[in-house]
Formats: sequence, C-alpha cells, structure tokens
Amino acid sequence: TAPEWTAPAGAGGSLVFLRKVTADGSSATLDSGSLTAYEEYMFTLTAPDASLGAVYQMRFNNIGTNSYNWSYSSNGGADSTGTAESAMRCGGTGDNENFTYGVVMSSSSLENFVQGFATTKGAGSNAPYRSVSVGGDEDTANPVSSIQIRFEGFNIISGAILTVWGMAKTSTPNC
Repeated sequence: TAPEWTAPAGAGGSLVFLRKVTADGSSATLDSGSLTAYEEYMFTLTAPDASLGAVYQMRFNNIGTNSYNWSYSSNGGADSTGTAESAMRCGGTGDNENFTYGVVMSSSSLENFVQGFATTKGAGSNAPYRSVSVGGDEDTANPVSSIQIRFEGFNIISGAILTVWGMAKTSTPNC
C-alpha cells in the first residue's frame, strides 16, 4: 500500500501571536518590545515604498555590538556577506514595497539565528525582486527576548508593520 504520513503521538505545538508594531516614521528602529521566551519565532515585515535605497537589518535584544554575521543573496545572484557587524541583513531594500518573512531560532547555549525571505517590486517596474538572508549573533548566553528591525541610515517609513509569533512546542517529536 502507499505510505501514509502522520504526526507522531504527542508532537506538535502552536503558533502564538505576540506582537504587531507599526512604524510612525520617527525612528530608524521598529522594536517588537519584550517577547516571551520561545525557542522559535516567526516574523513578517510589510512596508510601503520608501524610495530610499536603504536595506532592512535585524538585531536581537537591542544589542548593536559587532557580533552579527550574515549572508545575503538577491535574485539568485552571488552572495554578499557581513562579519562582526552591528546588525544583520534580514530583507530587501526600501526602494519599493517590501514583504519579508522569516524564522528566528533562539538559544541560550548556541547563537541566535535568523533565516529570512523578502520580495519587493523592482525599481520602475512590477517585476518581483527576491532575496534570501541568513544570519546570527555570537551571543551564546542570552536567548532572543526582543527583535528590532532597522532601516540603514533612515527612519523606517510610516506604516511599516512588524508582526511576531512565538512557536510553542508541546513535546519533541521522535525522528
């Protein structure tokens, strides 16, 4: 007979809405505020056209020291990387409307890690511009307790929205 896929007994969890924060245009940072300690978070960032050419960056726990490393690729092109940075690349540019989503893995013994995917409209056209980013911090003692989105060199445009969910686990699946 054909194979059947089922969830192991006791496995699973839930996605818990934690925060929705909207930028008012007066700050370069959009801060989730204090988050309940989850091992995983999901986030989305939606932003209108800023026409500024700035890039979206992420920090954890409002730490801006040179402890972030990241890799970024757009439209399948060559990777750009950053090491010992004050923030990590997490999405597209502010040239056009932006939608970024990603997952943050939080740990008190390993680095905190993010993987993000973004799509924007190409400048002067409706063609999509896609990007992928991965990064982490070097903090092996503190799990993620807040997420900040930064706009490099400019205030985040009014109307940008950061939404964060915690991914609760009820048990560890048997693999």
